[in-house]
Amino acid sequence: MTKTTPLGVRVNSELKAALDQAAHDDMRSTASLVNKVLTEWVVQRGLMSKDDAPAPVRRVGRPRTEATRADAAIASGPIIPWVEQVIGEREQITIGEILAKAAAGSRVSARSIGSALHGLGWSEIGGDGDAPVIERVWRR
Repeated sequence: MTKTTPLGVRVNSELKAALDQAAHDDMRSTASLVNKVLTEWVVQRGLMSKDDAPAPVRRVGRPRTEATRADAAIASGPIIPWVEQVIGEREQITIGEILAKAAAGSRVSARSIGSALHGLGWSEIGGDGDAPVIERVWRR
């Protein structure tokens, strides 16, 4: 892997927001986008040959933003109807009981279920704060 050299640049907030959005749309980090744009600029002006230009760096998946954090995604995602169906008319339940209903190999996690329960207005009650997350009791 080629070593990189840090470059600190101050920009106004509007430009930073535009760069962040462009990077998000291109599924890369803002630093990667700035590196790409600067590389293209110096190559176009003949200040660096295309052969000497670094290979583009892309992130796997989208950069994390408030909109893509687990809690936000789960709160608006398809897990809420599924959790509502599992809960039914019960007045209290544990995350472990809900996980037991998940299909084998599903990607449902205790964290996503907890987020869904919060989204449905449930709260964690009593019990030992040191108890494993899946054993803690939730109530409507």
